[in-house]
Amino acid sequence: MHQIDVTKRLALALLAYAAIAVLAIKTLADARIRAVTLAILAMFAVKTWIRRKEMMGPDANNPVNKQPGERRHFPQDGEGGSE
Repeated sequence: MHQIDVTKRLALALLAYAAIAVLAIKTLADARIRAVTLAILAMFAVKTWIRRKEMMGPDANNPVNKQPGERRHFPQDGEGGSE
């Protein structure tokens, strides 16, 4: 259920970025300003896509990812290891 909500939110966010991009293309006359605006929108879209992967949770096939509720312990300097 949670994954469906995240997927819907992702689709709405990407549609909003696309709509803003179309408006920018249609209304901005200066090519440099338009290019910068589209580059910023692209960065937001990529960040949204990356964040979506984080929100979906760990990949079940990847044993490196922690499972829900599992706590990881990262040894500090001088703690554990092969000393």
